[in-house]
Amino acid sequence: MTFRNCVAVDLGASSGRVMLARYERECRSLTLREIHRFNNGLHSQNGYVTWNVDSLESAIRLGLNKVCEEGIRIDSIGIDTWGVDFVLLDQHGQRVGLPVAYRDSRTNGLMAQAQQQLGKRDIYQRSGIQFLPFNTIYQLRALTEQQPELIPHIAHALLIPDYRISCWL
Repeated sequence: MTFRNCVAVDLGASSGRVMLARYERECRSLTLREIHRFNNGLHSQNGYVTWNVDSLESAIRLGLNKVCEEGIRIDSIGIDTWGVDFVLLDQHGQRVGLPVAYRDSRTNGLMAQAQQQLGKRDIYQRSGIQFLPFNTIYQLRALTEQQPELIPHIAHALLIPDYRISCWL
C-alpha cells in the first residue's frame, strides 16, 4: 500500500494540536488522527500581550517526534494559525522585539485612523481583506508609531507559520 503522510499543525488562541492525515492511494481513503494537543496561552510581557514562540516550537517538535517514533515518514507539514501575527527578524535571523498577539490593545483606533488617512476603498483594493482592527496592516502601523527604535534593526517580518518553518530549514 502507498501512503502519503501529512502533518497539520493547528495553532489556536488557547491551544494547539498536531494532526496526522494519512491518505491511502489504492483505497482512496483518508484518516485523520490527533497526535499531540497542547496549551497555547498568551503572556503579558513588557506591556504587550505576546506569544511564547519558543514554547510553541517545543510543543510542535514534540508532536512531530511522536509521529516519527511511530516509524511514520512525514511527506509534508502545514501550519495553520490565527493568520495576522508575525515575528520580526534582523539580518542574522535573530528576533527583534516581541511576537505581539492580535489580542493586544496596541492597534486600538488605528484601523479608523488608517481609513481616514488612506480611504477604506483604497485599503481594500490593496489588501483585499476584511476590515478587522487586529489585521497585520494595523499591527505594522502600531509598531512604527509605538516602537520606532526597532525599525532600523528589522530585516524581515515573517508570519508565525513562515517563521516556524524557516527555523527548521
